[in-house]
Amino acid sequence: MDSLLARARRHRGMSQALVAVRAGTSQPTLSAYERGIKSPTLAVVERIMAVTGHRLDIVPAVAWTRHARKGGGDFWVPDRLWRLEPGRAFRHINADRVPGLRGTGSLSLFDPKARRHVYAALLNHGGRHDIARHVDGVLLMTHWDDLDLDDEVGQAWVPVVTRAFIDESGWRPAG
Repeated sequence: MDSLLARARRHRGMSQALVAVRAGTSQPTLSAYERGIKSPTLAVVERIMAVTGHRLDIVPAVAWTRHARKGGGDFWVPDRLWRLEPGRAFRHINADRVPGLRGTGSLSLFDPKARRHVYAALLNHGGRHDIARHVDGVLLMTHWDDLDLDDEVGQAWVPVVTRAFIDESGWRPAG
């Protein structure tokens, strides 16, 4: 598995020698960092990442809770919303791979109508990994009022979506 440093360098199409010179280190040292033989300090990692046009960031982990349905089965709810990269948020998805979605063929998550159907099916019937892989938090918020969710699912997700609106926009419910 490629190290973070190697992935960042390759993503930019840069050689080890070029990155090493620009980051103020040697190519053998950078190679040792990439292979896990040596451990750079955080400051060195940040400097190397900056040379490749990347930055380190702190992203809170999403914690999931399984909820039991009154009528049997279960569904998943996160403690916060997350963002997907645009290529993932707007990709094509096979309808037969989405739990609870009727139909076959490929659906484009770029199409808002298809996205609403996929999101509703995933929130109602999907596992946490499928939800995390295909649902983008901001896009979910834009469709929230139009999703056909089971009552239990919608009620369980309301605090998460409301908190995201408050956190991101400063919006507060009336009253």
